[in-house]
Amino acid sequence: MKRTGFKPRTKPMSRGNGFTATPKALKTRAPMRQKAKPTAKSQARSDPAYLVAVRRRRCCVCEKFGLVQTSPTEAHHPICGRYSTQKAPDRDALPLCCDHHQGLRFDRDRTKLAIHQGKASWVEAYGPDTDYIEPTQLAILGEAA
Repeated sequence: MKRTGFKPRTKPMSRGNGFTATPKALKTRAPMRQKAKPTAKSQARSDPAYLVAVRRRRCCVCEKFGLVQTSPTEAHHPICGRYSTQKAPDRDALPLCCDHHQGLRFDRDRTKLAIHQGKASWVEAYGPDTDYIEPTQLAILGEAA
């Protein structure tokens, strides 16, 4: 009679570090962590089309203060008045030029303050970023109509 298949070992196996485990213990590992599936709540917070419309607009700070925008527009999710690590919904995003947003460009305009370089000084100069949400939403809805 021909033997087929795998016969499990019954003797303990050593790993060389003093730990001894049976083959069954080695096979029963915790499953790998899967990426979380999007929920209805997270899908309601995500709106890629709105972010595209935000990036097409002019920087709201440059526009309000009559400054010349010299860098591309980025979508900024508000950070003022937020007390958690969870990002604000995409519908609250506002257009900021690179100089007013991250301020990471080597050729940036040094007269402009970047919110991610110093939130307190940015708020003192331009006001909280939450003040720009409603005008941005109205402008984008006005474009869509």
